[in-house]
Amino acid sequence: CSERATGNPTGVVILAEAVRDSVCSSAAALIGHPDTAFLWPCESGVWYSKTFSPAESISFCVQTLLASLTVLRRKTGDDRFSFLLGERRVSVRADAEIPDTAWVEAHRSEIRILGEARLNELSDALGADTGVVVDSARKRVYIAMSRDQLRTVRLLPESVAAFCHSAGIH
Repeated sequence: CSERATGNPTGVVILAEAVRDSVCSSAAALIGHPDTAFLWPCESGVWYSKTFSPAESISFCVQTLLASLTVLRRKTGDDRFSFLLGERRVSVRADAEIPDTAWVEAHRSEIRILGEARLNELSDALGADTGVVVDSARKRVYIAMSRDQLRTVRLLPESVAAFCHSAGIH
């Protein structure tokens, strides 16, 4: 991370080979970040990834996938990586046109849609056409936006926190 980094700290541990879940779980508890990814190479160009919070295993975590991309980019210089999460393959890529932006490419079947939960208010404020609240380990709000919208939107943490609190999203 850097001094200008914001958000929750996320751990990324690169291993030479697979280790037992109990080792990852204990290490995540010691590291103490909300999420820690444990990565090891499993085939050419593909990394196996397991994510743990200090208290539990997390099956799908966008935050650790993005953090893993950042760490591996610094290590290799590549802009795209594939990760195996159990049997699922997920691709993560840096956006060449928008600095500091990356994309997780997952099939819609991997994301459980919970409902809109006052999403119209947030979508209207952001000028977005659609959005969903999903449960992919923890509840998250995803809003579909064009590249132009992404370039212009800057969310203030306190405004997002206020919306999420009022919508019952934690």
